[in-house]
Amino acid sequence: MEVIRYVTKKIYSLDPDTYPDVNAQFVLFDSPQDLLKKATKEEVIVASKVAPVKIRYAKVGDVVDTRPRIEYKGKVYTFSEVTRKVDSLYDKNGSRMVIVTNPDGEEYLQPETKTRQKYNVTGEISETPQVVIPKGVRTEFRQTIVNAVVNVWGEPWFVTVGGYVTNDLNDCYPITNVAFKNTYVVENNHGDSDSREA
Repeated sequence: MEVIRYVTKKIYSLDPDTYPDVNAQFVLFDSPQDLLKKATKEEVIVASKVAPVKIRYAKVGDVVDTRPRIEYKGKVYTFSEVTRKVDSLYDKNGSRMVIVTNPDGEEYLQPETKTRQKYNVTGEISETPQVVIPKGVRTEFRQTIVNAVVNVWGEPWFVTVGGYVTNDLNDCYPITNVAFKNTYVVENNHGDSDSREA
């Protein structure tokens, strides 16, 4: 019998005058692949990232607001201590690190090589933010059925019920329900997009 490990985590209100911070319980998974296999719906959906993002080169010491926004019981929360500082300009393969800022303000670091694969970047990237549009690559996802925490790229990532996990064991990571809603368009079985606005 497998032992289920739980973590209780304080999540922080994005509007504390209207609703308070709360404690929420999350199931701890060993890897994103473990989360995908054990705690997602079987149905696979196809979606494309369509919302414009801002990109800029990271500088050592930059604070990156990696606090994912999540919807929990109808309210939007975040995790305050997940914000991190840039400690290196390059990844282990020598690619310059880029800060990507989503429409909801969440930021993440990724190598320039991956940025150029995912977004229509024309010309040089600089330390001044520029708006770019995703290439609209179709990606398979499965929806989470539990509140979960998993270590991804050296950081704890939290996702609530209704979040998503990429359906690729080689490139597997969770996306919060808020980030998914704000940046992706779901396609139906005929390849047409639904009416959701990005």
